[in-house]
Amino acid sequence: MERSSAGFHCENFYYRFYVWKRLQYYGQLGVSVAGGVSHNIGQLLVAIPATHTVGLLYYYAPALMVSGVITGLLIGVLTKEVLKRIP
Repeated sequence: MERSSAGFHCENFYYRFYVWKRLQYYGQLGVSVAGGVSHNIGQLLVAIPATHTVGLLYYYAPALMVSGVITGLLIGVLTKEVLKRIP
């Protein structure tokens, strides 16, 4: 519960204070990718102190960043398609 909450709050912070101000520049796809990556950063920021393992950063960060970009792209594309179909 604690880890999911921190990831959500980091993602929410990123959306509110940075991306929404520049939505015209980044677009929906950029916002989705940024949200996916920032959520994974929040997960790491909570997991490292919770497990007392700094090594998590070196092992999981690259995989989490790649997965954040991929899932962000997928969500962004799906969002675009859904918004096209809403009257």
